[in-house]
Amino acid sequence: MVGLLLGGWAVVKLWKGEEHLETEEERMLAVLGEGRAEDEAARRLLQNVEETVRAYLGAESIEQKVRLVRHPGRVRPLMERYYREHELRPVRFDVIGKMQPVAVGSFPFLFLQVRDEEGKKHNLVLEQQAGGVLRFDWESEVCYQPMSLAEFIEEQPEEGLDFRVYMKADAHYAHEFSDKEAYRSLYLTVRGEEAYLFGYVPRGTDLEERIDKALRTGRGGPVPALLRLRFEPGSRGQRLVRVEEMRSPRWAYLEDPDWAVPGGGNPAP
Repeated sequence: MVGLLLGGWAVVKLWKGEEHLETEEERMLAVLGEGRAEDEAARRLLQNVEETVRAYLGAESIEQKVRLVRHPGRVRPLMERYYREHELRPVRFDVIGKMQPVAVGSFPFLFLQVRDEEGKKHNLVLEQQAGGVLRFDWESEVCYQPMSLAEFIEEQPEEGLDFRVYMKADAHYAHEFSDKEAYRSLYLTVRGEEAYLFGYVPRGTDLEERIDKALRTGRGGPVPALLRLRFEPGSRGQRLVRVEEMRSPRWAYLEDPDWAVPGGGNPAP
């Protein structure tokens, strides 16, 4: 329980806008130095997290679950589409295994790995909102997509769509994206599918700078991102797409996006 309390204290400090402590030893020294007030704040936070996780995992209907998610007005129709194809199965929460605070821009998120009473692990993303309210990023949890990547490749829409991808630097250039001086190449995959894409980012742009910053966090490996992708008109490459925008350096929208949800939807499993 001590490890969780230390992690909880680090979350309290991060959500107050203070610098994240790097080592467990530094966390422990800080907790001892702060005294009982911070320790009690950490206990209250952990209790709130556990109660919220228990209610979320135990939800028996979309009506119950949507009350605990971010951007509920936009997300509810996505949940309705998703659970037409996937069982909404309530489970009983057992224990928090991992808890890591991460600030994405100015937004405070908490990444959780929890276990239910059947031993299954669940990776959850939690945001602390005004008044200490905790809400889950359901889209990140299920890796919701506007359509499968295989369908995207087959249909080749010229309208930009937002995909939750893993991206890494690549050196593939072809057809309309042959100019290495004009574009930066990315290898893009999604969870639960074998399909892949090559994404191209215009060089010398703010977008390239933001993507480069995100890639450095992966130390050469794939990193998660929420990218807006589209095919060029008359594209000659079946898997070559333009990266129009990085909507988020994670899978969670930071602000509730003002965009129409594409009809139908086919979320990844």
